[in-house]
Amino acid sequence: MALLPREATLTKVLIEHKDMIFRQYGDYLFAEEREDVRKKRMKTIINGFDMGSAETAWEKKCGNPYKRSIREMEAKLPNRPWKFSIVEYRKE
Repeated sequence: MALLPREATLTKVLIEHKDMIFRQYGDYLFAEEREDVRKKRMKTIINGFDMGSAETAWEKKCGNPYKRSIREMEAKLPNRPWKFSIVEYRKE
């Protein structure tokens, strides 16, 4: 993954591209669910991370029958040479 420009923190990127990031991660993690459910679950994941939850804590609340991992996913952003990683966001 290419490095972010110095002025672009992952939090700023998430705010700017939240719907796109949630959609891509939701489509990957919860592909079998309706769109509104995927979005709600992504909010749960991000809120949990913001509160210091473990990387896999979302699995208890949302379930993960297909054993998909957020580590295996990066969101593609429009007109950007880099991708967004929720794992890296969690570390920020």
